[in-house]
Amino acid sequence: MKMEPIECSETSAFSTHDAGEIPKRKRTTGFPFTYKKIIMLYNDHYKSICKTLEYNIKVAKRPHFNKQICNSMNKIKTTWNVVQTLTCRKPIKNDIHALNIDGKIIRNNQFMSIYFN
Repeated sequence: MKMEPIECSETSAFSTHDAGEIPKRKRTTGFPFTYKKIIMLYNDHYKSICKTLEYNIKVAKRPHFNKQICNSMNKIKTTWNVVQTLTCRKPIKNDIHALNIDGKIIRNNQFMSIYFN
């Protein structure tokens, strides 16, 4: 069965507009926001929630750290520990677990102190 091409005329049933005219795009009326506007609103809402949560966490930490400082014996050291905790800085620990002296590995802290003295 051989198919013949269909000729389209200006009065064809498939054409919805005149040949020289560009069809206008219909505006959707059900939803007033664009995708970009939704993302912007979501980001603004997300940022405000994050700021509120961050503030609430800071307010909740304050009495805890005040109680920790008041109950400590060494207030200066505890204060600096709190400052390091709040600024996310941790002191670097340089623990010596073993020494190699004259080819011998020493792990006992008392023997290590003897060799240092």
